[in-house]
Amino acid sequence: MASKKKKVSFEEGIEQLEAIIKDLEQGNVSLDDMVKKYSDGMVLAKNCMEQLETAEANIDMILKEENNNIIQNKLAFSEE
Repeated sequence: MASKKKKVSFEEGIEQLEAIIKDLEQGNVSLDDMVKKYSDGMVLAKNCMEQLETAEANIDMILKEENNNIIQNKLAFSEE
């Protein structure tokens, strides 16, 4: 499913993770397949988290113009 060499888009990663979760929840896979799917899911989850962290860093760098001065604002996200 997920390749360790090829990064997928965030949306593709989420779709693939959802498919893995669905397969694992159904319980119709062998132990070997479960381990492989779990491993693939962990790679996908790591990739998605890295992409989210990059997006957050980019959002933190949004510039705001105030009194003709450029000010860098740090955005704070609360964890829910």
